Amino acid sequence: MVGLVVEGLCFLAGVCLAGTLGALLRTAARRGREGHFHELFERCPDALVALEPESGRILQANAMARSEIGYEAGALSRKTIAELIVPEERPEAMRNLADLVAGRVEVLRTERRLVRRDGSIVVTDCAVSALRDASGEVVRLLACLSNITERKQAEGRIRYLAFFDQLTRLPNRQLLHERLCQALSASARSGEFGALLLLNLDGFRCVNDTLGHGAGDALLKQAAVRLQAEVGEGGTLARVDADEFMILLGALGRQPVAAVEEAKAFGLKWMRALSGAYALDEGEIHVGCSVGAALLCGQQQTVEDLMRQVNVAMRQAKKAGGNALRFFDPAMQRSLNARTVLEGELRKAVEAGRFVLHYQVQVDLAHRIVGAEALLRWNHPRRGVLAPGEFIGIAEETRLIVPIGRWVIDAACAQLSAWDRHAHTRDLSIAVNVSPLQFQQPDFVAQVLGAIRRHGIEACRLELELTETLLQGDLERTVETMRALKAQGVRFSLDDFGTGYSSLQYLKQLPLDQLKIDRSFVRDIVTDANDRAIVDAILAMSRHINLPVMAEGVETPEQLAVLRESGCTRYQGYLFGRPVPAQRLLAPRSALAS
Repeated sequence: MVGLVVEGLCFLAGVCLAGTLGALLRTAARRGREGHFHELFERCPDALVALEPESGRILQANAMARSEIGYEAGALSRKTIAELIVPEERPEAMRNLADLVAGRVEVLRTERRLVRRDGSIVVTDCAVSALRDASGEVVRLLACLSNITERKQAEGRIRYLAFFDQLTRLPNRQLLHERLCQALSASARSGEFGALLLLNLDGFRCVNDTLGHGAGDALLKQAAVRLQAEVGEGGTLARVDADEFMILLGALGRQPVAAVEEAKAFGLKWMRALSGAYALDEGEIHVGCSVGAALLCGQQQTVEDLMRQVNVAMRQAKKAGGNALRFFDPAMQRSLNARTVLEGELRKAVEAGRFVLHYQVQVDLAHRIVGAEALLRWNHPRRGVLAPGEFIGIAEETRLIVPIGRWVIDAACAQLSAWDRHAHTRDLSIAVNVSPLQFQQPDFVAQVLGAIRRHGIEACRLELELTETLLQGDLERTVETMRALKAQGVRFSLDDFGTGYSSLQYLKQLPLDQLKIDRSFVRDIVTDANDRAIVDAILAMSRHINLPVMAEGVETPEQLAVLRESGCTRYQGYLFGRPVPAQRLLAPRSALAS
C-alpha cells in the first residue's frame, strides 16, 4: 500500500510541478519503508491531504497543510473536506470529486476557498488525483494545495484598478464595455430590448473652475451615491468621464415603444435625482442634469453604435438648454453624418480659400449710403454659395472660425483699399462681425492693425461688430482690447442689441460707436406694441448717452416709417438692398440709393 500511495503522490507532485516533493517520494518508493514515507510526507514543503474516496473524510494532512488550514492534526482528522470548503462552493466541489472517483477525469485541477479554523478564508490552487489498487478500485484521494491568497488579492486589486473608477468606486468605461457586450448578446438571444442612458451634470465645469477640483470631486461622489440609491440592482451604473455617468438597463420587453417609455421613465427619475442642491464645504451649489438615451437591440447594434447614439442624443439634450432628456432616433444620426461631412469640407475650404464677402448697404436718414456690412459666403463645390447660418456653428465648435475670421478682416481691409480708388466709395466704411472666440485670441489686436497697415487704409473706416455674448466673459480684458484698437481709430458697434446680456452698466464701460437694434424687434414693430416699446426705450437711452443707433432687418416702408417716427436715423435691410458682391457696389450712389 505504501508503494501505491507513494506512486500516486509522485504522479500528483508531477502534475503540481512540485519537483522537491517528487524527488522525496521517489526515494521513499525505492526504499519501500513506510516509516520513512510518513516522515517525508509530513516534512514535505507542499501542503498534502489524503482523503477517503466516498466520504471525503480527511485521513491525513501534513504539517504544511495543517498550517495553511489552521487546524491541529487531531481536530482536522475528524472533518471532511466539504466542511472546509466555503458553503457556496461545496456542491460543485463534491461533484468534481465524484467525477474523479468515477474515472471521468484523470486529475482534478481547480481553485477552492477553504475556511480556516479562525474563520478566515484561504484561496488554494488544488490538484487532486485518485490512487487505485491493482484491481482499479480507488483507495485514496490525494490533494496538493497551494496557497494563492496573496496572488488572488493582487489580481483583485489589479482588476479593481482596471475596471473601477477610483473616485466614485463605480464601474468604469472598460467594465461597462464588457457588460454592454454581454447585454447585446443576451438581447440577440432573447429578443428583448434594453437601453443605455448617458447622464451629464450641467454646470459641473463651472464648479471646477470657480471652486476648484476638490469641490468638483466632492460633488461627483455625492452624485454617485444618489444614483446608486436610485438605480439599485436594476441596472449597471458606471462613471465614464469627468462629469458623465452611464446606466445600462436590460429586459425591457420585446415592444420597442414600451421599452422606450420605460427607459424614459427611469431616465427622468435619475435626472431628478442628480439635479438640484449639493452641500459642499464651500457652500450649497446647484447643478442640472442632461440625459441622452438609446435603445439596445442585440441583433442590430455594436457597442460603438450605442456609444455614438447616446452621445448624439446628449447633444440634442444640451441644445434644448440642458436639464432635458432626449432619445436617439435615426434622424439624429443622419444629421450627425451630414455635419461630419460638412466639417471635413469646411476644413478643406479654409485651406483652399473658398470664401467670398458679400456686402449689404447701410443708409442714413436721407437714404444715403454710409457704409456696408461684410457678410461671409462659402463657395461650396457642390451646393453653390452657402450663407453663414449653414456653417458658422460648425466653424465655432471646431475653432475654424479663428482662421476664417482672420481672412474676413483682411479681405474687408483689401476691399476698403480698392474702394479708395473710386470717388463714390472712398468714404464708405465696412462693418465686420467678430466671433467672441476670434476676439479673445492673444494676437487679435496685432491681426487687425496688421491688416490695416498691409492695405494702407484709414482705421476709422473699419468697424468691428461685437455681440453681447462676448460680454459674458472677461469684461475687463474685452475693454482693454477694444481701447487698444480704438486708440488707432478702429470703430466698434454692438450687434443684436437687446437679445443677449443687455446691461446699461457695460454700455458705460465699452468704447462703442454704435448700437444695432436686432431684426427680431424690427420684424413686428408695426403690429406688436411690445416690440415698439423696446425699440423706443433703446432709442431714448441711446440719445441720453449720445450713442448712434442702426436698425437691422428693415424690409418694408411701414417698418421704416415707425423707426423714423421713433427717432432712428440709420438703417440696414432688404428695403435698401440685399447682400451683393463688391463689384455691384461700384455703381453710382444715386443708383444704389434708389
